[in-house]
Amino acid sequence: MGKKIFRSVFRYKLTAIFFILGQLLVYFTIFGALNIYNKAFQKEEDRVRFQYSNRISLEITDNSKKDVITNCSEGVADGNVILAGKTNVFFEEKKSSNRIEIILKQNEDINYELVEGRLPGSRYDDIDKKIVALGRYQYKYAYEEDGKKYVTFDGEKYEVVGVIGNKDSDYLDYKIVFYIGSIGDNMLRNIREQYAYTIEIGSNSKDINNSYKIIYKNIMKESRYALIESKSEKGEGASTINSTLYKEKFSVNILVYIFCLLNCMLISEFLIIQRKKEIAIRSTYGFSNIRILMKITGDVSVLCLASFVVFIVIYMILKIVKHNFLTISFNKLTLITVLLINVISIVLTIVYPAFIVSKIQPAVALKDIE
Repeated sequence: MGKKIFRSVFRYKLTAIFFILGQLLVYFTIFGALNIYNKAFQKEEDRVRFQYSNRISLEITDNSKKDVITNCSEGVADGNVILAGKTNVFFEEKKSSNRIEIILKQNEDINYELVEGRLPGSRYDDIDKKIVALGRYQYKYAYEEDGKKYVTFDGEKYEVVGVIGNKDSDYLDYKIVFYIGSIGDNMLRNIREQYAYTIEIGSNSKDINNSYKIIYKNIMKESRYALIESKSEKGEGASTINSTLYKEKFSVNILVYIFCLLNCMLISEFLIIQRKKEIAIRSTYGFSNIRILMKITGDVSVLCLASFVVFIVIYMILKIVKHNFLTISFNKLTLITVLLINVISIVLTIVYPAFIVSKIQPAVALKDIE
């Protein structure tokens, strides 16, 4: 029985090979798109989870080159204060400028998740030590010396005391976090020369309006020429799913999938060309159009199954070679996705044959073939 089905399906080898190749591309495209969407969705969940319930951001512009940052959080008793935004330093090991975050004041649990180690400023003796915590991606650039990990920023060596990240997404993987009392003179000078800063005040339990007033007053006391624009937010804030999908080239996967669907229709043309004589003979012997189409549908379904088996084998091999290649969770969603892919492919592949079979005249067809 199995051999009979195999001979029937793979009798037209070229069509079978092209169909399987097309379906493989469909599987990798769709599961790639699902993988991108799942990553974007998880990243969005982490963004919401790691932000404070109450937030106030201050956009500061100051051309005076005065140090409006170091002491701006003095007297703040509620919430955490972070220098974030576009503040950047030169990462020697990466040979590029990278955005950083500097903890200016910590009054409650700070919204970072650690894989190992700790955050700068978490100990009283951290002052003047030149230490940093890195996201998992940034940590790859650290070098080892005397059993410790180090990186270089703005020409100064910093010890890595913590690795930031969580297992569900890469939301924290690109973080570079300092403490204001543990940065070198070069970095402080570089930050002063950037003239534009973003200070974020955040708390999950306290009212931070008074903290904002204190910071505002401290900055204006240091530099009366500073321009400050502030914004208060609560709740989840604006979603970043669309921007993440755009960065991950989600639309490219969709375009490739559309191309694959068009390929299914092209395959159906070859299917008819190669099976025209067979269809004509079956019609001559009294086979109904529905029966002929059921036979073609069955053969296409077997090709879909064969394609999925080949896909699983290739996927397992690539997963062994490259561990982080295309994560697929084999669950109900995966099963539904596979079924939908195959149903759509089968329908598109037999639409044209259905039209031809309904129009075919056995005697004329056989004469044309002869």
